[in-house]
Parts: sequence; structure tokens; C-alpha cells
Amino acid sequence: MRIALALLMAVAFISGCAASNEANSLSPPFSEPKYASNHPLYINVVFGEKPSKGMLIVLDESKGDGAGYDVAYVDDNMDGDLTHHKPISFPVRPLPDGAKPYPTVAFTAPRPYKDTTLSQYSLDLYSLAGSNSKTPVTKDLYFFWRMTDADKWNYFFINGKFHVYPTATDAMRGEPIKIAGKCDWSVTAKQDGENAVVSVGLKDANGCTLRTASSPAGDVAPTLTLLDKAGKEIVKDKKLEFG
Repeated sequence: MRIALALLMAVAFISGCAASNEANSLSPPFSEPKYASNHPLYINVVFGEKPSKGMLIVLDESKGDGAGYDVAYVDDNMDGDLTHHKPISFPVRPLPDGAKPYPTVAFTAPRPYKDTTLSQYSLDLYSLAGSNSKTPVTKDLYFFWRMTDADKWNYFFINGKFHVYPTATDAMRGEPIKIAGKCDWSVTAKQDGENAVVSVGLKDANGCTLRTASSPAGDVAPTLTLLDKAGKEIVKDKKLEFG
């Protein structure tokens, strides 16, 4: 069976979620504030396909070691100096079934496909739910990310992986979170009796899968057309649902 994808989504910004490794060689910040925790966690975020700078996020425990990470310092102007950035308290988002809340780091940063425009971003670091300095957390942690651009388009990606590091130097030389670059379709198909089961996902460089994309006019989605070996349409313009 052959699969043809008719992409009807206006996701022009996804022209590049594979950031190059050149951002990993950036210098660490030359100045940092005094953290309340002796074990702050460092995350590097880069934007677009060929980032020239990395944005450092530092998670801190405002009540000291073991109290849990509840604030972040975000170098949103990417000048390498965190001393003039006030700590951002996390919005508290509870998990289902009474699980502990997790941090959501929200910030404004350049729109990767138009440098003069800013976009709103948020990173939902749900793998850090209830984490504290006594719990070692390093890599392969799961997160969501969202982007709302100046035209009010909203993109929501889920279940990607990110790394945290013990120092700024390690973070800037390690694996960053790669935001708003190239994304690729992942399409698989298998035969189940007389039926074909098709799985489709749009994934970024973090392994995140697109859950929703919406504009002021409402949600949009691509469609899938199935063709047989002779090129005859079996299923036409079936709307894809992400979940």
C-alpha cells in the first residue's frame, strides 16, 4: 500500500526543529546570581535551524536544598548575564490522579523565522514534578512545549526529551532543547487483516510530536489520502487527529 500525504497545515515556522551543534560550543554566562540551592539545574535552549546563540534557563530552589525547584532564571535576551534577571516563579500545574505539580517556564524570545518579531513560549517540565536536590535528575526527561507567535498561531508539541546539567558550562556544551526549527513526518503502516493501520506524527528534533496547531480561525490539521498499488484512491482527505 502506498501513502500520500496532503499537508494542509499552515506551519511555516517549522522550516528548520533541527538545531545544529554549533550552539553547543557557546560560552557559558559570564555572570550568575547567588542561588538559594547548592544544586541548581541548567538547561540550554536554542531557536531555529542554525542558532547563533543559546538561551540559558537555570532552575533554583528558593527555599533551599531539598525544598523543590520552584523558580527559574531565564536569559531571554541571550547576553550571557543572568544577574539582572529576576527569578520567575513557576505557575503550579497539578498532574492527574493527585500527582505532584510540575514547573512551567514561560518566556518571550525571538520568533525564529522573523528576527524582528517576538513570540511567547512555555516549557512544561513535567518530569521534574516533585523533584528536589536529593533526587538526581540529568537527562532523558520528558517535557511539552508551546509557541504562540505574533499572529496568534499556537503550536503545541508533546513528549519530547531534554537534558539538565549541573553547571552552565556543561549545559552550553551539552544537548540543548531545540525550539522552532525543522520537523519531519513519521509515517508507518501495517496490515491488520483486511484493514490498513496508519500512524502519522510530525516530530521535532527533541522527539516532540505535534499535538495541536491553531489560528484565530480555529484548529487546523493535515489530511491523509490512501492509494492502492495502482494509484487509485482508497481513502480520500481523511483528517488526521493528534493525540
